[in-house]
Amino acid sequence: MRLLEYVMSGEDELGNQKMEIRKTIVIDASPEVVFSAITEPEELTQWFPDQAILEPKIGGKVRFVTLKEIHPEWKLDRDYISEGTIQEFVPNKKTILYLDSLGHT
Repeated sequence: MRLLEYVMSGEDELGNQKMEIRKTIVIDASPEVVFSAITEPEELTQWFPDQAILEPKIGGKVRFVTLKEIHPEWKLDRDYISEGTIQEFVPNKKTILYLDSLGHT
């Protein structure tokens, strides 16, 4: 079993923290499988965003898109785009993403 802690936070245009989402789960999988699921765009889009760009390196670009047309049951008012950079990247161990915008277009 592997422990995965997922933290998502964002700031407003003045740098004030607006929100933080923190979730810890235990996954019955190897570190390699879990890391792949959270760092490879083709794996990410199987369970999280509809589109993903993730450059696996420190300073790498991150972009997640949730499309309104794909999720009519969510009653989204628009597509949601979150962009940022990778702050820390240790293969099969840890990645820290900083999202400059959480869903704002």
